Amino acid sequence: MKTSFRWIAGACLVGLTLGFGGCGTTGAKGSPTPPPPPTASSANLSIFATDAAADNVLAFKMDVTSISVTDSAGTSTTLTTTPQTLELRHLQLAPTLALQAANLPSGQYNSINLTVANPELAVFSSTGAVTQVTNAQLASSTVSIPLTNFSLPSGGTQGMALDFDLVNSISQNASGTYVINPVIHPASVNPSSSVMELVDSIGQISSLSTTPSNSFNFQLSSGAATAKVITDTNTVFDGGITAFSGLQAGQFVEIAGMFQSDGSFLAKYVELSAANQGLRVQGIVASVQTNAAGATSLNLVAQN
Repeated sequence: MKTSFRWIAGACLVGLTLGFGGCGTTGAKGSPTPPPPPTASSANLSIFATDAAADNVLAFKMDVTSISVTDSAGTSTTLTTTPQTLELRHLQLAPTLALQAANLPSGQYNSINLTVANPELAVFSSTGAVTQVTNAQLASSTVSIPLTNFSLPSGGTQGMALDFDLVNSISQNASGTYVINPVIHPASVNPSSSVMELVDSIGQISSLSTTPSNSFNFQLSSGAATAKVITDTNTVFDGGITAFSGLQAGQFVEIAGMFQSDGSFLAKYVELSAANQGLRVQGIVASVQTNAAGATSLNLVAQN
């Protein structure tokens, strides 16, 4: 008999970013350039991933191996078959751009469909210890998400947020096996809205661009999305660079940027990141210990 997964109240979880250890992507993947502007009779679609977290989930990774959409006539269009790994627990703090698709037929769409694989889960046990789950199973490898009143405007760009509801996506059956049945809530995203923007997003500069000036093409480390990032006089540069002139193709950077009506992102800040992404880790502090000599150590559950 399937039972719901119950969370232990009162756990104190703290986000932490360190400049050493961990794992990461060492090169850009997927398309090196952002999608072109839509034609007058088509539309572009930007898909964001975010998360409504569960307190006792410390880390939850899942591969998304393909994304497609189905229009009101029942026609399915594949948007990508480039695999990407999403660390869903981290998305509560830092939504990410999962995909930008170009020149789709404008009009009404009734569903978005994901193919998923390889769930990885770490949770707090009833004793407060960190448990790396080794028996997580997907209820199904395909997820069809109904869309209500969602349409793509002719000649324009529309955003969509996919909110992964972890509390209702994870359960345990009678034998104690963790069963993953993704519950995902879609919502339209309006450009220039603070509701959805790139936050602490890490990727590689695939090329500097002259159109518009002071912009660059940005390949997210998750693998499938490439975006145009525009800087202006209000953009803050950090991490050893003080201006756009300090940027070069091939550098890894961390950005925060607001989604614009043309699908680009206006950068609030651009910070130079480690050239070797294996020197960077982000995660949650599971416990803190202080020994007799007064030295403090952390147990960190790495998320990415």
